[in-house]
Amino acid sequence: MAAVWYDTTIDGAVADGLGATRKSGWMRAWERAGKRLPIDYTGPGFGGRAHRVRSPGHDLGRPFEALRQIRAGEFRGVRWDYGDKYDVTVGGRFREVDSLAEALVLWAQHLAADVVTPMSLPMPGSSWLYELDNRALRKFAHEVYLGTSAGNGLNVRSGILTPSLSVITTEVILRTHVHARAYASTGSARLDEREQARRTELLLAAHSLVGAASAGKTLTRMIILDDRKGMALRHVNVPVLLRMGCLAVQVAHDRWTQSRAVAQDWDALAAGLMQ
Repeated sequence: MAAVWYDTTIDGAVADGLGATRKSGWMRAWERAGKRLPIDYTGPGFGGRAHRVRSPGHDLGRPFEALRQIRAGEFRGVRWDYGDKYDVTVGGRFREVDSLAEALVLWAQHLAADVVTPMSLPMPGSSWLYELDNRALRKFAHEVYLGTSAGNGLNVRSGILTPSLSVITTEVILRTHVHARAYASTGSARLDEREQARRTELLLAAHSLVGAASAGKTLTRMIILDDRKGMALRHVNVPVLLRMGCLAVQVAHDRWTQSRAVAQDWDALAAGLMQ
């Protein structure tokens, strides 16, 4: 719960930790290897602090487009000028890559070198929103990633990596507690089906509390902020919401399996009485 209310502070610490890796030799080597790639084009209409949100090659949700550009040595993007959409293609100045495997390695190295920077990477799908013929969505994608200062917006670090820490912490604490209690009771840390189902329910309850706190803070920030209300979305804990969904499905499946087992037991009892 504390991780939700102090998520900005924690994200700052994570950013500092990741930033320290930029000075390492291997990260510098990756950064050099990823230079002169077309996805890093920052010409007219594609520069600035938020240039990555306008580059499909920096979008984790569009790997095929990124790899195509790297292999062809050609940047492709969309520029908006007073509501008019222009498809931009820039080639002839970037290196070409022959194999798909090499392109994949270069892309991974480039993204790794970018994710440790203060601006990190935009959330998956951001470049797609920026290319839509809807000014409100384009402005939303740009402003949410840009933030009020460098790295203060919604990005892969603040939206996925940092919130994942609360998910991992909750999982470790609850799983350790459940298995330790089982070991104290039976002398074995292994759980039977009933205890496994109970563990899943406890995990769902714990993650739901964190998710509720995250939603509450997001709503509060939306009410307080006069402008840039979209900035409140950086407090949404996406990993915990995904984990809640998976656990909810598992709980529903466990209860359905248990109800079927009970029904079969009653059918077997009835059959025995009829004999």
